Amino acid sequence: LVGSEMCIRDRGSTGNQNAFLEYTQSINCSGYAAVQLMFETYLRQYQETREVFVSGDNGVTWDSIQVLTQFGNSTTSPNTYTEVVDISAYAGGNSDVRIKFKYTGAFDWFWTIDDVVITTIPDNDLELTQEYYNSTSDLTYTNYYTMIPVKQADSAKLYFGAEVVNNGNRDQTNSYLNVQVEFNGDTVYSENSDTVT
Repeated sequence: LVGSEMCIRDRGSTGNQNAFLEYTQSINCSGYAAVQLMFETYLRQYQETREVFVSGDNGVTWDSIQVLTQFGNSTTSPNTYTEVVDISAYAGGNSDVRIKFKYTGAFDWFWTIDDVVITTIPDNDLELTQEYYNSTSDLTYTNYYTMIPVKQADSAKLYFGAEVVNNGNRDQTNSYLNVQVEFNGDTVYSENSDTVT
């Protein structure tokens, strides 16, 4: 939809700013039940909010989805960061879809948007979002030493875990985690977790 970068920036005053950026052409999603909006972005967060508005009836009514809420106060996103928004409930199967972005700020920072696309949601798309290991079975972060004496290491027990997100359109049954530990190029440990049903 968009090939050149656009930047929305707070005007640097104590008054509120409500900036809209709208793609004015109708988008035909009638042949696709599961669709997602993807865009590259770069932002600095303070108190502002960022929303995507989707219309499935050529702009007569709009639904709002707040985006990029994972960035906390006084944080900056990677440059660039890819945001993916499932818009199936609003755009899937509709022939007259409209998209717009809204930035609401009050003496805040900025939001850049680039390379906006609407794509079908793939059937299979598991994403590993976090991996960890520690010496307790609760599978949360702990301050585990990366180097310990051999005498202690021999009796140490490590627990491995991971968090995944299913970005796909289908349930991911029979999925499992495989852990491999290598030392000097050789695999010294390999194990699979139980499968997810």
